[in-house]
Amino acid sequence: MQWAGLRSMATAYISAGSNTGDSAALLKRAVCLLSEPFVPAGAVSGQQAGHVSLTVTAVSSVYRTEPQHVKDQPFFRNLVVRVYCPPECCAGIVLNRLLHIETLLGRVRNTGRFGPRAMDLDLLLYGNTILDDERLTLPHPRMVDRAFVLVPLAEIEPELVLPDGTAVSTLLQRLCFRQVGDTIFQ
Repeated sequence: MQWAGLRSMATAYISAGSNTGDSAALLKRAVCLLSEPFVPAGAVSGQQAGHVSLTVTAVSSVYRTEPQHVKDQPFFRNLVVRVYCPPECCAGIVLNRLLHIETLLGRVRNTGRFGPRAMDLDLLLYGNTILDDERLTLPHPRMVDRAFVLVPLAEIEPELVLPDGTAVSTLLQRLCFRQVGDTIFQ
């Protein structure tokens, strides 16, 4: 691996969660799929230049987390992944990849916004990109309110500062939550 090449890559953070099926196995599979080469939408299949690979550089511990909003469902298992994205990548390409992986792992989108799911992948941050359009908002708009995102994010990147200058550690201090071992209650 050439470290010099990684300097030109964007760093992205992805939250993964599951509360149906074998959640532990689904999370492991999602992390593996993140680093598999893929052809972004619109690229001609089979062209070597069309293939993109994300490089997984850190994976947090898995946390058991209390469901938010819809309480009558199983606890989730959550983690956060740090990936490097090549220069030919962009936040939209990463989002498309996450949606594809969710579908591969059994995500059904008609179960309600905060209901049970086999896999939920959220793009939290893409470099210092600030974006708000119909498909994607960066940084993720609800990450600052979610201990199940901030705890694993701080585990893998304790000094991380969001594009607005707020440290993840400061955001965690503002939240009302309780952590018992690997379980987060909020």
